[in-house]
Amino acid sequence: SGSVPPDVPPDTAPPVPACQGLTKVPAVDSTTNRFGGPFHVYLSVLGGYTPAQVQACMRRTAIHEVGHVLGLFLESPAPLDIMYVTPAVAAPSEQDRRTVEVLYHTRATVLPPP
Repeated sequence: SGSVPPDVPPDTAPPVPACQGLTKVPAVDSTTNRFGGPFHVYLSVLGGYTPAQVQACMRRTAIHEVGHVLGLFLESPAPLDIMYVTPAVAAPSEQDRRTVEVLYHTRATVLPPP
């Protein structure tokens, strides 16, 4: 519907798929080895859920999509990681943290846009 969901406390019950997210990663320019432009994150609300369920889902999904923007391009195979394909946890796991740590201590192979 294009409207912003109301600001309510997130639901603390088991997660439901009340939203979805997508991060579009720009192509890499092969001559400069730089991303060709900005990243774009899209979040959408699915119908049939309470505002509190949507709030909880949007929080999980936004954190997951920010992980992609930070360079975690692959989904995790572990359901307790925020980078799992459908995040069911409210915060990054210890494994998520270690993955970011390794990523940011590894020599970059692709550079940000100019």
